[in-house]
Amino acid sequence: MISVKDCQPGYVLSTTKTCVTCSPNYYAYRDETCKWCPNGSTSSRGAASLSDCLCRAGRYMSRAHACELCGPNTYSNAGRVGSCLSCPSRSTSTQGASTCYFSPGYYAITRFRGLCTWIAR
Repeated sequence: MISVKDCQPGYVLSTTKTCVTCSPNYYAYRDETCKWCPNGSTSSRGAASLSDCLCRAGRYMSRAHACELCGPNTYSNAGRVGSCLSCPSRSTSTQGASTCYFSPGYYAITRFRGLCTWIAR
């Protein structure tokens, strides 16, 4: 007889005693039911653990495994980051931002190792 332990991660045992994959935004590691990813996060079909749930842009994964909004002047492109990144100098953002915006009169001209060089217009 097949049991939940026979199912691969990302799958659960159905009522017909077959292993079925978890839908997107759910995950399971040899559990009886697929678990919902935290609010503000998403996962692909067949996600095997909570770490497969990725926060949407403008959010970060807190220690409590919740996707929290980035604060003002910080941003996140999405993923399983533990904190938001600070906006570079001469740029700002609002709460829940996925990018920072240049202050009027400034723009980036180079990018080297993730650092921007700013120049006045």
